[in-house]
Amino acid sequence: MKKILTAGMIGLLIAVAPATGALAYQSGHRGDVSPAQAMRIAERAVGGQAYKVEPDHYRGRRAYSVDVRKARRVVQVDVDARNGKILHTERHNRRGPVEQHPRAYHHR
Repeated sequence: MKKILTAGMIGLLIAVAPATGALAYQSGHRGDVSPAQAMRIAERAVGGQAYKVEPDHYRGRRAYSVDVRKARRVVQVDVDARNGKILHTERHNRRGPVEQHPRAYHHR
């Protein structure tokens, strides 16, 4: 009986672990970089005013997607949530994406 109970508890832990990780991510554990820090990093990288930040993923990495307004255009900057490095930038105008630059800007 004790073995069955132990096996059942192990099975339950294995089943619940992935959901727990997803809840931790959604509840605020985003990495070592805060959303406010990600906005400042993106502003410095492209030289504009950040106005929107969202948790995101870029090529399997946890990231923040930051929209920065610069010279009547919007630059979307993906900032790594763990170390603050710029992963990708994409410039937009009113019609959509204009240019894409993977790792075009580097946070120092």
